[in-house]
Amino acid sequence: MAHFDTGASLTTIDVRVAQHLGLISTGMSPISTANGVTNTPNFAVDVGFLNTGLRRIVNLQVSSCNLSHFNLQNALTNTNDPRNFGVLIGRDIMSLWNIVWNGPTSTVLISD
Repeated sequence: MAHFDTGASLTTIDVRVAQHLGLISTGMSPISTANGVTNTPNFAVDVGFLNTGLRRIVNLQVSSCNLSHFNLQNALTNTNDPRNFGVLIGRDIMSLWNIVWNGPTSTVLISD
């Protein structure tokens, strides 16, 4: 599961997701959070969106963070919990898309 973060310039993954996937850090960079600025590992990832017509994004540079609410075990066994997300989709990905949000029905249409 992922969450749209319109305030984030870069897509960010929870460090436990990176560890679970065996990702290797490509370096460190500072990120600004509600708790201040901190240095976190960066990773290069390929991002795909299952069961959609959206094109795959290859070799995307993402940052990492600790999402305090995220539970990796729950994410692996219960993928339908919308509150348990380990990815923040930033404007780097959203800028590739046309996004329409219908407020009354709380639905989102995305095309690239």
